[in-house]
Amino acid sequence: MRSDDIPRGGTADLPRRVSDRLCDQGRKSAQTCDGTDPVRSRCDDGAYTVASSRLWYHDGRGRATRPAGATVELRYSPRCGTNWSRVALDEGRTAPVGVLVCRGEGFDDCTETYATRNGTAYSDQLYAKDVEATAYALCCGVWPDIASAWVKG
Repeated sequence: MRSDDIPRGGTADLPRRVSDRLCDQGRKSAQTCDGTDPVRSRCDDGAYTVASSRLWYHDGRGRATRPAGATVELRYSPRCGTNWSRVALDEGRTAPVGVLVCRGEGFDDCTETYATRNGTAYSDQLYAKDVEATAYALCCGVWPDIASAWVKG
């Protein structure tokens, strides 16, 4: 699957935003890159997966009980100094998924959550060149029976 075919950040059908171009043209900062699309800004060129984790269903005590058949990845672009979250279901599986990425720990400085029924998606990106980022993903059910995972790097 080409990265252009993967739903992401709510921007799939929109023209490139001014901020996407600014992030692409070397003016990289939180002001120019936060909330932009990693593909449209060309930040995905040379990007790599920092860390990944399988999604699991959990019991009422937070213990993993069964695998969900999906993986969340924290992606990093050395070109732009940005991070984003990507979630993919195992081949042949379809289910609703949601992704977001946050600077640091917790949910104080995050992208908006992007959700799709396609089964593969990625979030908008955040500038986090010298800051730890955390990728979150949800999939495959209805609350409270929903699979989740997070990974930081």
